[in-house]
Amino acid sequence: MPEEMLFNDSEEAIKRFTGLTLTNIEQAGLKKIVSEIYKFQVEQIRKKNETGADIDYVPPVDEAIARFLSEFYDISEDKRKWKQLFELSVNKDGSREASGRVKEYFRRKQDEAHLI
Repeated sequence: MPEEMLFNDSEEAIKRFTGLTLTNIEQAGLKKIVSEIYKFQVEQIRKKNETGADIDYVPPVDEAIARFLSEFYDISEDKRKWKQLFELSVNKDGSREASGRVKEYFRRKQDEAHLI
């Protein structure tokens, strides 16, 4: 997954699960996180190709979201379980997104942190 695509997918998933439109500060932080994840995954693939060793794979978007929420919103959960933190609403088209209560929580936190 190219780095720019990983950033876009991560930003969209954050918006869907938190209701946040990322500020410039948050976007810069997410880009840094995504860059680190991308470099790490490239290294893991190289290592697997050279040694045949098993690697511990975590979907990169989940990893990016978990690290972003930990850094900016102090939500430290196992990256494989972070989605369980959120109440999800089902839209008319069947898609799921954060509930109004979750969106309000993140908007308030963003405002308190002066990230707007």
